[in-house]
Amino acid sequence: MKIIKITTQELIEKYHKPEFESFCKECKNYGSNYSCPPIDFDRKAFLEKFKYAYIIGEQIANGRCIEPKRLEILEKFLTLEKKYKNSYAVSSTSCGICKKCRRIDGEPCLFPEKARYTLDLFSIDATKLAGEVLGIKIEWNIDKITLLSMFLCNDEIDEY
Repeated sequence: MKIIKITTQELIEKYHKPEFESFCKECKNYGSNYSCPPIDFDRKAFLEKFKYAYIIGEQIANGRCIEPKRLEILEKFLTLEKKYKNSYAVSSTSCGICKKCRRIDGEPCLFPEKARYTLDLFSIDATKLAGEVLGIKIEWNIDKITLLSMFLCNDEIDEY
């Protein structure tokens, strides 16, 4: 697992691509999962509330087995959120805590303390970010999946 710190200013300037939301509209989770678009807040302004973005990437040889690793990373982030005020964990994939997200039925989230927005929601160019920041080439196939997450905060941290 690779973890690299960049400023959110750099994240926004180099990797935030608002036009990428159009790709989300093609996904089955669009509008049916609370961690995915559409969303009713300014995503760039949300990112600007934080000083640092810790980018975390890991390639999984068998993409069918990503869930345990995704949950492990998320749990680490949730622990860090408790320690560092004004921080936020961004997930590599849509939530998946519930088998069926309650957003579909217009009901509130059952686990707002655990559910996190996806990197995609923030219109981040994941391929460019992984390549330039982590030196990881994202390969879009099931045999090699890249989990790319980030931890936003205002503090410099040295624990993961």
